[in-house]
Amino acid sequence: AAGTQGKDGANVGAFAETYVTSNGTNGADGNPGQGGGGGASCGTFDPASKYLTSTTVLSSHSVWYGPGGASGGAGGCAGTGGTAGTGGGASVSLLVIDGAMRIQSCELIASPGGAGGEGKGGGSGTVGGRGANGFWSSAGNGAAGGRGGDGGRGGHGGGGPSIALVYRGGLPTLVATAMTPGAGGDSKGKVGLSAQTYQVK
Repeated sequence: AAGTQGKDGANVGAFAETYVTSNGTNGADGNPGQGGGGGASCGTFDPASKYLTSTTVLSSHSVWYGPGGASGGAGGCAGTGGTAGTGGGASVSLLVIDGAMRIQSCELIASPGGAGGEGKGGGSGTVGGRGANGFWSSAGNGAAGGRGGDGGRGGHGGGGPSIALVYRGGLPTLVATAMTPGAGGDSKGKVGLSAQTYQVK
């Protein structure tokens, strides 16, 4: 079976004194292919070769040998999981951490957020091995092994946010102040957040 896909990053990462991007997670490896079944043992008795293919014919003076079926092929190798994409960088006009502040007659303008990186596709599983041939003409051949599962795609990085004011604690007092965020960063997963304000929990 194929590996599960990685998770995409969120539309905003984590704020503290710095910003931590919202990265995707790696895809999971696929599962190895199932080994092929063994071939059936012989089904008839051949006096000329003295090979026995059923349990109903036995000699009181000699031992006859019945060849078993051939072994099945090995299962294919699994594909490796894809690498996750990195989240885009944030654009923040003002970051306030646990501080009382009055902002008056200002304009807080944020640039567009950075683009999130694309998660990589997982590796392909390989084809299973060929089963062995039966030792005798009436002994069954082994079945081929199953194909290994493909690795899961890595998750896409979240687009970087664009926020005019990010704060933790109380919201600063805003007087005659305009806040203009830019566009959230692009991503094949989640586009970055675009907001005037964002409270860090």
